[in-house]
Amino acid sequence: IINDLSMFKYPEFLGKNYTSNFPKLTRIACEKAFKVVSISENTKEELIETLEVPKAKIEVIYPGLSTFTPGEKLPLGLKSKSYILNVGTVEPRKNLSALLEGYALLPNHLQEKYPLVIVGASGWKEGPIYDKWRDLNLQNKVVFAGFLSDEELASLYKNASCFIYPSLYEGFGLPVLEALSFGVPVITSKISSLPEVGGKAAIYINPNNPEEIKEQIKKVLLNKKYAEKYQKLGPIQAKKFTWEKS
Repeated sequence: IINDLSMFKYPEFLGKNYTSNFPKLTRIACEKAFKVVSISENTKEELIETLEVPKAKIEVIYPGLSTFTPGEKLPLGLKSKSYILNVGTVEPRKNLSALLEGYALLPNHLQEKYPLVIVGASGWKEGPIYDKWRDLNLQNKVVFAGFLSDEELASLYKNASCFIYPSLYEGFGLPVLEALSFGVPVITSKISSLPEVGGKAAIYINPNNPEEIKEQIKKVLLNKKYAEKYQKLGPIQAKKFTWEKS
């Protein structure tokens, strides 16, 4: 089973220990395997192009959605529908620097009303991300919440004003699926596998354009009809991904 080819596509995002041996082992595994499962059509195409795996040997099997129940209280002292949410490891591939730049472009009154909450453990090469956070003077407006329990995370999904996921590369993009299932307007990148997950239920942006990130966040927060459209579409899209189907 191949989740993604990040070690081939974006080795600069990973450590030397990972990129020195893992690509070679992956090639050997694909050559020797009877069948190769990819978790998205995007990964399948990359397997054909990058590793020259025969098309007939690859089967796309999407992951399912694992349900988890929200806790009774919102963590971090937050209030329902009064924050913007991002979920993922703090690392370069998740493109948090561009997200911080886009958030910093929002009018001050929106920043004051809607803090940005980033949930996820620190990964690698995270230093420049925290430097950007400080350089943009966002310490009082952007919360790095670290790792949270499933119940806390579900509660945050359920009560968020919007979910933003401007990742530069994903094999699938599980946080997008989770956010859709809770009926939260989702803004994500129009690259790699993410449009497969979001379908017509997500709002797409160029992840390298902070201005575009800002504009879509602003539109979701200020245009009630626009937000409601995606709130309704999200759970319908999420139901397409089940473990039974997988």
